[in-house]
Amino acid sequence: TEVFARWGLDQAVCADDSDPATCVPGQVDAAIAIISCESHGIPFAVNSTSGVTGLFQHRLTYWAERVKRVQAHFPYFPSDASPYDPEHNAMVAALLVWESRGALLRNLQAGGSPAAGPHPWSHWSCRRVVG
Repeated sequence: TEVFARWGLDQAVCADDSDPATCVPGQVDAAIAIISCESHGIPFAVNSTSGVTGLFQHRLTYWAERVKRVQAHFPYFPSDASPYDPEHNAMVAALLVWESRGALLRNLQAGGSPAAGPHPWSHWSCRRVVG
């Protein structure tokens, strides 16, 4: 919850947000559903077939580049962030959802639901449990 709140993807943060046009609430429940489906909440989980790793089952091929993108927003984020560290893994997952917020906001502004149109959880195979 705390990690997703940092990105403005939490209901409470959005309620207090000074610019609701950039806030996308309700993503914490989706994150919990993804963790449950992808890793069953095991931070050191590794898929033996694909090699995806950690709570959100990130592909290590993209890990270093995504860590740099997190650092662009949160300079304190360690350059040696580990996909096995639950906070680090969640920060990278939240980045991907945050980067998809444009599609989410367009859906909401058009009177649709956050689940309509391009899905912010399309990085995960378990997205079917979300939205």
